Amino acid sequence: SAKAAMRGFVDEVFEELLPLEYTRSVTLIAFHSVIVPKALGGEMMKLLSSACHLGPELLHLKRVRLAPGDAGSLQVLLCPGDREPPSEVSEFLAAKGCANRSIVQVPRDGALTRAQLAEFSVHWPLTYRKPGFEPLEVSAERRGGLEGWGR
Repeated sequence: SAKAAMRGFVDEVFEELLPLEYTRSVTLIAFHSVIVPKALGGEMMKLLSSACHLGPELLHLKRVRLAPGDAGSLQVLLCPGDREPPSEVSEFLAAKGCANRSIVQVPRDGALTRAQLAEFSVHWPLTYRKPGFEPLEVSAERRGGLEGWGR
């Protein structure tokens, strides 16, 4: 019968195929950062939005996080590590006595799944923008039911 013939063509394992972007691991890039007192946070962000704007490929990065080990300070991303911060940013930091600059490793790509968000955010906080396509989370029970569907 036709149904019996089809059984030879039906794979008995249900597996969702996803684009690479949905399954990739974190890739890190270097970024200049500086630690500033919380009181300078607003002024610093205003300066960065005009002098050192992040391009659309980096909008997944949150610009600021609490400084590790210092509740009264913020760690701020300045610019990618392959270029120097603009002179007006360096001058502002020098005038305010903020010389604690360093290179940090941040995720190159935005997270497309909740699992990626958890993995990527370990390195630096991210903004999660739910994509138009979101993979199914199929339980083992549901997968078992789907595997028998083609028989």
